[in-house]
Amino acid sequence: MKRLAESTLLSWYKKTNRKPLLIDGARQVGKSYLVEKLFGPKNVNKLIKLNFMKEPSLADIFQSNLSPELLVKNIQLVTGDEFNPKTDLLFFDEIGLCQGALNSLKFFNEERPDIAIIATGSNIGLLGSFPVGQVDRYQLHPMGFEEFLWANGFTALADEINSADRQTISPAVHERIWQLLLDYYFVGGMPSAVSIWASSNQDDKILKTVTAVRDVHKSLIQDYKNDFGKFSSGTNYNALHIARVFESVPVQLMKAQDGNAPKYRFKDVVKGVRSYAPLESPIEFLEKVRLVKKSYVIEGRPSSPLKIGRANNRFKLLLHDVGLLNAMLDISYREILQQSQHYKGYIAENFVANELFLAGASEGIDSWASKRNAKLEFLVTDSHGNIIPIEVKSGKSVKSKSMSEYVKAYRPNHAYKLTGRLSSASKEGLIKELPLYMTAPLYRRLMKE
Repeated sequence: MKRLAESTLLSWYKKTNRKPLLIDGARQVGKSYLVEKLFGPKNVNKLIKLNFMKEPSLADIFQSNLSPELLVKNIQLVTGDEFNPKTDLLFFDEIGLCQGALNSLKFFNEERPDIAIIATGSNIGLLGSFPVGQVDRYQLHPMGFEEFLWANGFTALADEINSADRQTISPAVHERIWQLLLDYYFVGGMPSAVSIWASSNQDDKILKTVTAVRDVHKSLIQDYKNDFGKFSSGTNYNALHIARVFESVPVQLMKAQDGNAPKYRFKDVVKGVRSYAPLESPIEFLEKVRLVKKSYVIEGRPSSPLKIGRANNRFKLLLHDVGLLNAMLDISYREILQQSQHYKGYIAENFVANELFLAGASEGIDSWASKRNAKLEFLVTDSHGNIIPIEVKSGKSVKSKSMSEYVKAYRPNHAYKLTGRLSSASKEGLIKELPLYMTAPLYRRLMKE
């Protein structure tokens, strides 16, 4: 399967001042596959892999001397593979399970920058010691909608979405893309689920495929819960509280009013807890293993940079994958198709949040609320530092007083509504309306103009 991150890895590999590359991301988002099956075969002569989860004994290589010369020698002896620094790649998989290997990246950067090293891990954010400034970092997300289209053979539709700011999408094409977006709401972007869907979603096999995809979702959710105990062992994190917060995210989203995802409420998530402080640690854990995202609620007039208006205890929590969100709520594929353009607003909002992160919103995302209870789902900052409001409307009904109130009060340079319809996709003026599936191209354009 093709991934957007391939171009990022290639740019890193060609840099003259290249540092070791550390790829962070939730478990099973495709980090190893990206390096081993996509990037490696196309760009390097040989890839030598050390998997610290599969072979914990490999950590012995890094127990004492971290000299790059000695490490390369011992890696060759242990693996039986010769390593050529001019043409080959060292790949440290699940490096978060070997602190010595993580520490060695500092010395590779300082003493042997000519050696290409990529390391991946799903618990990197939890580590106490980290080679700050000695590595290039990249966060891999679940597959976005564009990657989902590629995997299912709809490259032309993906190209159409990316060029839609210059040409109008026809109604027939819009309806086809919309149906595929509903498929994506069910499948999500976890590569194992996308692979099953792409290979067997024919009409005569659809029931089996739907069941198989949902089984993958359930398995992933259980694996995450098992990780809570494993990764929190020996730390101040409480595995039970982490699980409670994780399970509460989709339930709280389901209680959305007027389509907006609600501010996260701390009461009754854990018995006896009524405030933010006792839940700060488990929420932090889930952020660090990349399973949830915060969307801070900015009240009143927003200022740039947006982070100065954030309050630690005022935020929404959104899940890292929309397919897993629907699975945790037990929303069936049939129900998603029946909802069509009138689909639940918080699902569309979670989708947009994920697409924004995938498109490069690395500094986090924010939403807005007025004192009179007007709400907008997102505020983003463009390449010039302008704050751009984005409203999410999951269906064809797009009327809203909130955007009008925001525009009247703060007069932004641009404002966007992301909706389920096409009719105003090319409309000019301050408030422009675009289909939901154009979220990522919109954000990329805002960051380039």
